[in-house]
Amino acid sequence: MGPKWKVLLVQLPPSLEFDTAVVDRFFSNLRKFYSGEIVIEPRHITWAQNEALTLLSSYQISKVMADPEPCFIGRSAREKVSRIFYYRLHGTPKIYKSLYSRLAIERLSDRIRMAERPTWCIFDNTAYGHATNNALDLSRRLSNQPWPSLSLDSAF
Repeated sequence: MGPKWKVLLVQLPPSLEFDTAVVDRFFSNLRKFYSGEIVIEPRHITWAQNEALTLLSSYQISKVMADPEPCFIGRSAREKVSRIFYYRLHGTPKIYKSLYSRLAIERLSDRIRMAERPTWCIFDNTAYGHATNNALDLSRRLSNQPWPSLSLDSAF
């Protein structure tokens, strides 16, 4: 993929607890082959401890900002670790099924505009095709284009 490869996502299963030796070995080896941006989406609460955040920071690994957030890491700690912002939005209140409201998209676009770091946003609320609608709405909002007259916002 060459220069088109911008961010590598490491998504972990909910059962994978943080283990310093394992994580250190994995990212040490990964960094030998890939020097670009890496984001991680841990799903076990042990990844919220300071030791995990410090290790991620040492390898310049950013923490995914997921919705819903499976691994409760406070915003200030997450932003301290992150070199980039990487939103991965699965849908709320029903994971993979819910459409984000206009208000949610407006707030997200405001956060992206104010970000002082490179920012990526991935919609994963794909069960009913809402990811496409939300991505287009966010794109319109960020480019200051008007909203379409018909929106699926009222679905949820």
